Amino acid sequence: MDLLETISVSKIVGLVERVSDLKGPEDLAQIDDDLGIEKSEFFNIVDDAERLDLVKVVEGNIQLTDFGKKFVNSGIKERKILLEQKLRNIEPFKTLLYLLEKDKDKKIKKDKFIELIKTHFYTTDPEKIFQVFVNWGRYAKLIGYSIDTDEVYIYGESEK
Repeated sequence: MDLLETISVSKIVGLVERVSDLKGPEDLAQIDDDLGIEKSEFFNIVDDAERLDLVKVVEGNIQLTDFGKKFVNSGIKERKILLEQKLRNIEPFKTLLYLLEKDKDKKIKKDKFIELIKTHFYTTDPEKIFQVFVNWGRYAKLIGYSIDTDEVYIYGESEK
């Protein structure tokens, strides 16, 4: 199962904006050199940008998808809405949002949430999956996370 792995929203947004600045297909290796990111991390960022349908890679060249162009040309608020729609349909969000929404209180303690990640995903790093879920989920206003209570919750539910 392919999971979104990039913890940092800004790294994917930075890649997408860089590709947009180039105005057309660009050699992936050249962008890798320009950004100066370690190779395995760079390729994870590219893979995740593809999972989000922001870019496509064909024969070693990267370019924006139509969705990626719409994303780049949107303001911050619109970007969050666009990503919220995409995240709901990819892992780990699809499964973890379902589990969170099933909870009667719509909130789950972090340690229990880590156990759910271990149960539902083959991963050697459930903490990383948790961080991806929290960072992206908070950015797209899907979920919230309270450090005080150590709980993940459906965005907006805690204010009710």
